[in-house]
Amino acid sequence: MRLGPNRVVYDAPPPYSGKGRPRSHGAKFKLNDSSTWWTPDETVEVNDPPKVERPITTYDLATLASP
Repeated sequence: MRLGPNRVVYDAPPPYSGKGRPRSHGAKFKLNDSSTWWTPDETVEVNDPPKVERPITTYDLATLASP
């Protein structure tokens, strides 16, 4: 799946603390800001001779909630 570079996805919210409204979102994952990226689940290097060698990083987005 491809996402736009300005897209933001969120991690699952932390457990309810018992006070106030429960949080809707967890930590932010901004696609255009690498400082917010988590540790990748897998990294694969693809070597296709007519093209440039590029690493492909995967994250398990199925566990994330989108706004």
